[in-house]
Amino acid sequence: MGKKEAMTRLERILRKHAEQRRATALLRAATAVDRLHNMGIKAQIIGSLAEGRFQAHSDVDFLIERLADPSQRYTLEGIVEDLLQDIPFDVVYADEVRWSD
Repeated sequence: MGKKEAMTRLERILRKHAEQRRATALLRAATAVDRLHNMGIKAQIIGSLAEGRFQAHSDVDFLIERLADPSQRYTLEGIVEDLLQDIPFDVVYADEVRWSD
């Protein structure tokens, strides 16, 4: 097998891994958003996963627009962590973001 063939094969393997990880991340993140919505928490997926730029080493970003109760922060982060399992994530709270023009 030549160097070019090996690289092409490696690229295919890496691409397949990234696609599988993206599909897993989408499913788990959507499940997390649904679970949070059931708790009265308005959440959405943002960043690379939402924009179709999710790669093999990307994390999942969530925007929390509204909490029924501010004390839910730790609970919701625990839920997201449990559901995403080995996929890293960030949670952004809209009330902590300074929006600029």
